[in-house]
Amino acid sequence: MRNPPNEITRDDFASRFSGRAAPRRVPPGERKQSIDLGLALLSVLRHPNETLTYADIAVWCDCTPGFILLVEQKAFRKLRRALECRYPELAVEFRDFFSA
Repeated sequence: MRNPPNEITRDDFASRFSGRAAPRRVPPGERKQSIDLGLALLSVLRHPNETLTYADIAVWCDCTPGFILLVEQKAFRKLRRALECRYPELAVEFRDFFSA
């Protein structure tokens, strides 16, 4: 059974944009809005405990999987620095967890 017209599934969205050409150059402000919107939609529409790949997230955010990886790495660096300043013992556990 098909979803009502006002609902869009991840598969519907991916099928519309999976055959696109090379990624277009997007101004930084517009890229941030696109990623924020894509992540907001994912948080609402994905199934609980569903594992998503970088490619899945990139389709929703209108960017490349490599860019999603860079954003993730930057977020982990910021988290690690904050932990080192405020909670040094947690920083060690964090580093050990992600290095294993």
